[in-house]
Amino acid sequence: MIPASIQMLVENALKHNINTTKSPLRITIHAGTDGITVTNNLQMRKNVGTSGTGLGNLRRQYTLYGKEINVVKNEREFSVLMPFVD
Repeated sequence: MIPASIQMLVENALKHNINTTKSPLRITIHAGTDGITVTNNLQMRKNVGTSGTGLGNLRRQYTLYGKEINVVKNEREFSVLMPFVD
């Protein structure tokens, strides 16, 4: 696992999504046999820009190990699978 990668994904979820008592942000972290998946429900803030810097940096770090992250976004969820590194 790339150091601080889970923390970065949780921080990104908090930065880009609404999180109130009426609309709670749900973040799940799941460790599977292939790696760790961080998923959050989507309730995007309107006033936060999305440059992709955090995910871009994470992608580059994984390529140093010959691995790729898998990002899945649909109308309800945003999910990132980070494979285990040797």
